[in-house]
Amino acid sequence: QKKLQEEGFEIQFIIKKGNKEKAFPLKDFYSALNYRLDDSSNRVDMLPNQKEVAVIFKNEEPSKLYLDSNQDASSKFQLSVLTFLPNESLNIEQNGYYYEQYDITITGYWAWEKAGDMLPYDFKEKSTAPITNAVKPINQVSEKTEIITEIAKAVSEQPLIITEQDNIISDGLLTAVTWKMEESRVIDGNKMYYYKRDGPENTINFDNDLYQFKANNTGIYFYNGQEYKFNWKYLDSEKIKMEMVILYPIPFIVNLENISLSSSSLKYTRLQKVNGLNYVAIETRTVK
Repeated sequence: QKKLQEEGFEIQFIIKKGNKEKAFPLKDFYSALNYRLDDSSNRVDMLPNQKEVAVIFKNEEPSKLYLDSNQDASSKFQLSVLTFLPNESLNIEQNGYYYEQYDITITGYWAWEKAGDMLPYDFKEKSTAPITNAVKPINQVSEKTEIITEIAKAVSEQPLIITEQDNIISDGLLTAVTWKMEESRVIDGNKMYYYKRDGPENTINFDNDLYQFKANNTGIYFYNGQEYKFNWKYLDSEKIKMEMVILYPIPFIVNLENISLSSSSLKYTRLQKVNGLNYVAIETRTVK
């Protein structure tokens, strides 16, 4: 509805030259963002002109908890940064859902808030008018939404039962092969790096980064011709959280969360702390 400025938002492009970066405020947000509304589906197709976009929200000061852990942040406004994959369009539904989810990385204040301030996908603002007369109001599908919500609620209330056979199959998938890095998005303090196997615009090199898990809860980490032993263990019965202790001269702890394992891929969020900075990476590995 083109109310960004009235509602306290400012959009800036972040331009990098070498190790320096500069933010450029936009006079016309809407032309600069390069998006198109499909009236038939009420979906926005967006192909950003700029890889990194800063979003400043001026109508609310950052939380004190955020400022305590981000001492370089401004106390006057909330700053978030959206990083788009080069040459990848983003599709945004009327309810705010966007895809592909991995085509955009969010850092700064929005990443800190995470799920706490999110709205449900069937949320409808009472005063919101349709963008064009040709768009079907979302409340025409509200009955289906309610049914789906009830089904999801019923499923979520059922206890998750993991059998011993499930564990054997899962462990076998993990330990039977060597896992090479396929894709990685790394946030290191205030910096961001990207890797895609055989990709032309990589900013970090994981070509020779391999995990080899063994059934006795040990393993080998291969990196650029070097081999490092590690110990590993799951931290929960669902096997979506893991702790790895890489046996450098000083043991180094790496946590994997949101683990998704199949016969051909291993996906997870990698968390660790390096020199006092939180280091986060969303990664996919495939079979070598």
